[in-house]
Amino acid sequence: KGKKVVMLGAGFGSDTYRIQDIPGTQKVIADLKKTHDVVVVIFHAGAEGTNANHVVPGVEHFLGEDRGDSIAFAHGMIDAGADVVLGSGPHVLRAMERYKGRFIAYSMGNFSSWDTFSLAGAGGVSCITHLEVAPNGVLTHVKVNPTLLNHPGLPIVDPNGKAIKSLRDLSKADFGDTFIDEKGEWSLAPAPTPAKP
Repeated sequence: KGKKVVMLGAGFGSDTYRIQDIPGTQKVIADLKKTHDVVVVIFHAGAEGTNANHVVPGVEHFLGEDRGDSIAFAHGMIDAGADVVLGSGPHVLRAMERYKGRFIAYSMGNFSSWDTFSLAGAGGVSCITHLEVAPNGVLTHVKVNPTLLNHPGLPIVDPNGKAIKSLRDLSKADFGDTFIDEKGEWSLAPAPTPAKP
């Protein structure tokens, strides 16, 4: 519909924009925002495994590697002009947050696999997240559809909604707000209609 959307990937390796170089990546985001309506950042960061489901302040390490500061990075990207920030890396769901009117998912979990990762417990709980943003990038609606990974790693719909409960609990614990409701939704409240004189 005439809107320009751009996606940028970042991670802790040397072959991508580095999550450790927040100022350098912010400059790229600021430049992209000048020529695009919506800027989406996808990042790979954080510790891994079922014990890594909480977003922790500061730099995370895994297997001796600096896996970046997910909070500082995500907030820094939005401060520079990003509208949506989607995390991966821990292989489990992590909290979701609304920051300055923009959407952050700190880890989307595993969506599919092929006997690659353990599907037990949190490793097999995931979701499909639908987002709606205004033309200026402000988040207006979120809908989480819960999924499970079925052996050997194919996603199936989860009628019990484990992902929704997990995301609510993690978002509350890590950021003080469940963010989504018990149906897995969040909507920006419409502006009140002015009273007629």
